[in-house]
Amino acid sequence: MVQVFLMSSFLISSTLFKVDASYLAQVLQKAKDGDKIILQGGVYKGNVVVDKNVYIDGQKISVVDGGGSGHVIYIKSPCTIKNLIIKNSGRDVLHEDSGIMVENTTGVYLEGNRIENTLFGIYLKNSEDIIIRDNIILGNEKEPFQFRGDGIRLWYSRKVLIEKNYVENMRDVVIWYSNDVRVIGNHVINSRYGLHYMYSDGNILEGNEFYGNVVGAFLMFSKQILIRKNVFGSSKYLTGIGVGFKDASYIVLTENLIIDNSVGIYLANSPEFRGGSISEDIQEDDILSKKKFGNIIKRNVFAFNIVAVRVLPPSFPNLISDNTFVGNLFIAEFEQVLQDRNFWYSNFFDIYRGYDKDKDGYGDFPFEYSSLFLEVIAKKPELSFIYFSPLKTVIDIISRVLPIFNPPPVFSDARPRMKADFFGWDRKERKIKPKLINRIRENIDIFAH
Repeated sequence: MVQVFLMSSFLISSTLFKVDASYLAQVLQKAKDGDKIILQGGVYKGNVVVDKNVYIDGQKISVVDGGGSGHVIYIKSPCTIKNLIIKNSGRDVLHEDSGIMVENTTGVYLEGNRIENTLFGIYLKNSEDIIIRDNIILGNEKEPFQFRGDGIRLWYSRKVLIEKNYVENMRDVVIWYSNDVRVIGNHVINSRYGLHYMYSDGNILEGNEFYGNVVGAFLMFSKQILIRKNVFGSSKYLTGIGVGFKDASYIVLTENLIIDNSVGIYLANSPEFRGGSISEDIQEDDILSKKKFGNIIKRNVFAFNIVAVRVLPPSFPNLISDNTFVGNLFIAEFEQVLQDRNFWYSNFFDIYRGYDKDKDGYGDFPFEYSSLFLEVIAKKPELSFIYFSPLKTVIDIISRVLPIFNPPPVFSDARPRMKADFFGWDRKERKIKPKLINRIRENIDIFAH
């Protein structure tokens, strides 16, 4: 027998129930709005429906087991669910079986839960004013991605805080048709999409780490997103991308570490095509408030990627300013064009060979980036098969060694920086994967002087 306390939140009365661990559902039937349920350990039968405003605390020693069918916990009312171990949902994709399903409700608080062996971890449908904090959601790394559910999924939900959660070996963290969402300080590891945005506006993505996923984060058909101080690292699959934009406008990407990916950032029709230009003095608030059109990619570190920036036109105007590019095999690639229309300004490039005679911190002549390989492919598309061949690198090396083969620049930066700025990513207090940050620390003296 396991002791379960039901206690009025108004402290008018206090009742001690001794119930069998398999009958949590019966305890919930007896509970009233405002009651507090403290589970004292043991295994409780799942497929529980929470339809009252109760407080449930498992003290990190209580297991709710779904037995392999349906939702383990189905929430239909404001409530608090804390410190439970939640296991074994069903695997019905059509039913979207979940560890915690929240549907058509408001005012739900989910904290400190550990969710294992569920199809979806935490799923919100048409819900509002939700906090998802400090949960651990673990999938099965041996399962192919197509058989895993999403660690956290939002569908038509609003005013949601997703904070300090740890998600590993799931499919995606999904935010679809959901506005006013803050994603703060989470870790998403070894999954498919660390974060997958679609048709979601007015959101903040800050202080997260996405490591070892196929794609760190991809924003699609979304607007007014602030992406700040995140790590997008080690997306090294053949199609690996640190962060991607597709039809994404009014985006500010700033002070992020984009490191060790196949492609650092991928821009596809982002911002959405309407022409125009952008200047170096445009402010972030002008973009986020939609006073000015375009995207800002500013004060980021692009390090040790195969390709730092890949652009599928039309993708302009983007302000690409004050970034640090170090150790990338290719700084930029442009599909189907030989002249980029974005505004590159005041970036540091480790391959810049200029000098600073007046000692103002900027090169005395522009940085110009060209690629013989891009020109060859543009003229002979049938040679695209050599893209993943060593010949690609050889062709570009030839153009640098033998300037006679060097094509016109694809883009230029009129005021390149002479010194790298790592925006604090070289400091020990940054709590990110050591092998990522150490690669910068090993080279910082070279790049900074």
